[in-house]
Amino acid sequence: MNYKVIPTPEFIKNLKTLKKKYKNIKNDVLELANELEKDPTIGIDLGNNTFKIRIKNSDNNKGKSAGYRIITYCINDIKEVSLVTIYSKSEKENILELELKELIARLNS
Repeated sequence: MNYKVIPTPEFIKNLKTLKKKYKNIKNDVLELANELEKDPTIGIDLGNNTFKIRIKNSDNNKGKSAGYRIITYCINDIKEVSLVTIYSKSEKENILELELKELIARLNS
């Protein structure tokens, strides 16, 4: 059974901001969403069913290292993957652990 991919309000807000600068970001994210439907555990396991995924920014030619980072949260019981947040590696180095915990806590409340 495929997983259902659901963007959070935080993800949508960040995506809209990035879309102003990166015109092809929607296509990049849709590709990832298709992959997540089949395998929700791709990326780096951050613990507690949370994953960090690196994806290429098709608006530049620098590869994944200068691409986007997407944080996902997988709920296996109901076959859902939440797109928690997205950021550009060129604009934000890393997500802070406290920030990540707050985002996940909002999902669980």
